[in-house]
Amino acid sequence: MSSQPLPNEPSTGSTRSETLIDPAISGTLSILYAARKSPTLKRLILTSTMGTVLDITKERTSETGGDHYTADDWNPITYEQGARTDDPMVAYRVGKKFAELEAWAVADPPSKHLQHLKL
Repeated sequence: MSSQPLPNEPSTGSTRSETLIDPAISGTLSILYAARKSPTLKRLILTSTMGTVLDITKERTSETGGDHYTADDWNPITYEQGARTDDPMVAYRVGKKFAELEAWAVADPPSKHLQHLKL
């Protein structure tokens, strides 16, 4: 695996899923499950990125409310699109999106966001 935070190319023999998407998901889950085991931890704050909600195919204007997002807004890209892409930034956004969807599912199992997760 590359030592760069966002490798331009997957490591030899690996895919975008292996280098960017799956590590984001498993890293987030590892932190959340470790936090659950801590008897002294009272609160965990998860920060993310605009990549989880931003649809880069839509123009952002003040008329469309492009600067206001809610828990119902998600980047529409699929896991499969991210796994097939040649663009590391697209794969990065997919990894962050699905890591956050997993985090919501861990925090709130009946969450409707789980239905979007197709791994």
